[in-house]
Formats: sequence, structure tokens, C-alpha cells
Amino acid sequence: MQRGFHLATWDVITQPDKFGGLGVHVACLQNTTLLGKLIWECYNNEGKLWVHLVKAKYPGDSLQECLQAKGSFFWSSLFKAFGILREGFHLQLGQGNVSIWYDRWLDASPLCLAVPYVHYQDVMLKVKDVFVQGQWRLQQLYTPITPTLSDKILSSHVSLHASLPDVVVWKDSLSTVYYAKLGYRWLLARSGRASRESWTWL
Repeated sequence: MQRGFHLATWDVITQPDKFGGLGVHVACLQNTTLLGKLIWECYNNEGKLWVHLVKAKYPGDSLQECLQAKGSFFWSSLFKAFGILREGFHLQLGQGNVSIWYDRWLDASPLCLAVPYVHYQDVMLKVKDVFVQGQWRLQQLYTPITPTLSDKILSSHVSLHASLPDVVVWKDSLSTVYYAKLGYRWLLARSGRASRESWTWL
């Protein structure tokens, strides 16, 4: 009987155990998901002292602007993690008191990137200013939008509630709350390591 080490590739080691791997977490992905918890706190727990302090030190109209400010190694790491996890966070409309152009309420990217320019008379518009009484009033915009973009906005399922705030949610969670475990699973799937088509047995 031949004895020795049974070698396995790193992809097998980091494959979830239910897919035939060892389930060892990838350090860089795990670190990103843990930083994601702090990003979640910045979005949804502004009453916490540390969130209040860092937003006072790095002011900005949005979390992205705050994170783009030059700061410590930790702050730079948080900005990098934000860039990786950003598509997993989604803005859930309540009052619609968010910028129609510069906030990501419709897609992974803000609408300002889908138009040639934002007319100066439209710069301060909120979603609630253009979506009134359940109807889109795109004809009041001075900013040129393509028919494709217009159709995309008109077909979006928007419902505003005056009593509810606009909140950021984690779209890969039934509870809409971000957890490191969910963030890691999301990153793992995007990296291609959690593929059911790559069963490997040791």
C-alpha cells in the first residue's frame, strides 16, 4: 500500500465542502466581507459613535465620496472593499428623497453615466420630483435621455412611501440585511469557486 501526502490544489481546498472541497475560506475574500460589515454600518447605523466620527472627518454627499478621501490604510482598505461589494448593495426606495442622477436607485450604476450630460436645471432633482402620484414625468427633464433609457425607467417597479426612509439593503439576503457569511458566499460565487459543475473529491 502506497503511503504519502495526498495533495490537493488551492481551488479544491477553498471549494465549499458541499461541493467536494475542504471549505477553507480564502483570506482576501474573507477580509473583504468583514470590511463589508463596516460598510453596512456606515450605511445603516449613522447613530454609532465611530460612524459619526469618520463621517465628520471624511465629509461627503455620499458614502463613496467619504471613502474616496485620502486617509489611513484602514480607510483605503474600506474604499477597496466598497468597490468590490458595491454591486451587492442596493438602494431601496422609500420616500424617494435620493438623487435621480447620482444615486444607484435603478441599476448598478447611476443614471448620470447613461446620459451625455446632466442639464444644470436637473442636477438637484430627486426621484420623488420625477415620479409623482405613481407616474413618471420624464417629459419635464431638460437632460436628454435615449428611448432605451426611457423605457428602462418606465418599466421599473417603483413604489414610493412617504412614511418610509430610503435605505441601502443587501440584495442577496431575504432579510435585506448584510452578514459577512452572505457577503463571502456572494464573492465566492462571483469568483467562480462555488461552481456545482466542478465537483472534486480527495
